[in-house]
Amino acid sequence: MKRQLLLRVEESFLIAGRGLVVVPHLEPIPQGFRPFADSVVVRHPDSSENEMTARFDLSHFRLLEGGGKWMIAVSFPVDSKQLVPIGSELWVSASAFNILNHRIETAGA
Repeated sequence: MKRQLLLRVEESFLIAGRGLVVVPHLEPIPQGFRPFADSVVVRHPDSSENEMTARFDLSHFRLLEGGGKWMIAVSFPVDSKQLVPIGSELWVSASAFNILNHRIETAGA
């Protein structure tokens, strides 16, 4: 299966009930977005790889400067940051990439 680079992990947080949530979060949110899970390839900084299931969910984040915003959070059902270290690349299927990057094919496009 051909995969596309979605993001490079800059930070991660272990959150009870969610697992490992990685940053950056994805925005803006595609119209009609629905949370989903998909298989991703995690390419570690040492070039080793492993395949894992990631969840793509809507989450509301409070901003330091006040207010908040909705973003798509990427999380893994694991309890260790070592499985997705900082600097890892997340490679996703073409269909997941298209959903997350608002690519909807239209007639005549």
